Amino acid sequence: MTTVTVACSSNSSPTIASRTSESPAASPTVTAPTPLPDSGDIPPGTYATNLQPKMTFTAASVWEVDVDTRGWVGMEFPLPDQILGTIGIVRVEKVFDPELGGKLIDPPKDLAGWIGKLRGLEMVAPPAPVTVGGIEGEQLDVLIGPENVEVGPIPGTSDPHNGFPRKHAVRIIVVSVDGQDVQISFAPDEAGSKHFQAAVKYVDPLLDSITWG
Repeated sequence: MTTVTVACSSNSSPTIASRTSESPAASPTVTAPTPLPDSGDIPPGTYATNLQPKMTFTAASVWEVDVDTRGWVGMEFPLPDQILGTIGIVRVEKVFDPELGGKLIDPPKDLAGWIGKLRGLEMVAPPAPVTVGGIEGEQLDVLIGPENVEVGPIPGTSDPHNGFPRKHAVRIIVVSVDGQDVQISFAPDEAGSKHFQAAVKYVDPLLDSITWG
């Protein structure tokens, strides 16, 4: 059974047109987001995902799409030293209860805090307020121990599960969108945290661009 890190494994300036004082101002052109493909590289642009709740983001650099479903968006991005980073955005409908032999239960009210207390990970930075797409949530950084840590199933997917691979440094963000928990998590695809800050720098512009609905 495979466990996926983060459930998987940045803007141009507007152009101001000149006009004469006698001419009316031109109406701005609104370009519809491009549907995110199921896989493959995407160039800079604004993309509408299949994720439910509905999510749109703007990529200011090249990303590689691994999966785009109603329950899970997974992508990869380049880091120094030929290291890749992975990001996963998952709708969390159920979690594994570690106290009940992995029985499926509803996500706890404080999902970020609950994840931070799972066995097999070390909390490097405790949950702190964060805003994604205008919605307040919580963010924490963790270091995974020698075994994979699983959170729960991915809606619509039997394998892999939503979780984090061993020995990785991971940033986790949880927001509630229209009553649905959404977990965003990303990490360098390597043991340890050497490229963790580079991953944060690469991903932050995408997080800042997310819109819901």
